[in-house]
Amino acid sequence: MSAKLFHSSSKSNYFPWFYIFQGCVVAFFLLTLFGPVFPMYMDALGLSKSQIGALLAVPHFLAIFSLLFVGVVARHGPKRIFISISVMRTVFISGLLFLPWLSSLLGPRGVFLAAALMIAAFALCRAIGDTGFFPWEKEMLPDRTRGKVYAVNGIVCGIVAFATSGAAVWTLRGVGGVTGFRTLIALGIVFNIIGLWALSAVRGGRPAPPVVRQAPLAEILAALRNTNFRRYLAGNGIFLMACGVFPFMPLFLREHLG
Repeated sequence: MSAKLFHSSSKSNYFPWFYIFQGCVVAFFLLTLFGPVFPMYMDALGLSKSQIGALLAVPHFLAIFSLLFVGVVARHGPKRIFISISVMRTVFISGLLFLPWLSSLLGPRGVFLAAALMIAAFALCRAIGDTGFFPWEKEMLPDRTRGKVYAVNGIVCGIVAFATSGAAVWTLRGVGGVTGFRTLIALGIVFNIIGLWALSAVRGGRPAPPVVRQAPLAEILAALRNTNFRRYLAGNGIFLMACGVFPFMPLFLREHLG
């Protein structure tokens, strides 16, 4: 792709970079916190299943704090906030690579507390970054093509998820143990950096012009009066509850089915 693609005013030229970003983010999440690698890594470091479950709950709990940063995102620009905060979240999640060293010094309890702090910092950054990403995404994907872009993105992300899972299996068979998990996490971090580089090529996401805003609680209540929005929240909540069991699937298969 030529350099002109980076600075083209046509929004359709942004789509390849959008797909690269989304594919890299899928690989990043699968290999770090939201895939099967993380619970197996924590299990290898001696954490109990209740501790692993508590760590996995932290990102969902801290997502509520995104409401506090809506004004900050609007003033400084969704793109600037998302890119900068996403770099910070990458730094925090990189701390997972050093947990084996802490395990030798502090034991499983120390690993749990350190991992909780790292994940909390990561989750807070993710909540703020997503507050910037979604309005920027709406700007970069025109209404008339958003459905088609999402369809293609689903195919791209599905292929990436399949390839990432296969590569993870191959890596753990070849390396194995804690070193194998650390290798996969490091690879996920590299994918995240590549994805952020790709998305930085997309224009838009500038600060919003000053407007007279309602109090935050009033704005939230106004949104909740929308019936479709309430249905979306209910469906999304049920979906997240259903997905909550899958992180433990690798441990179940290994312990009970071999």
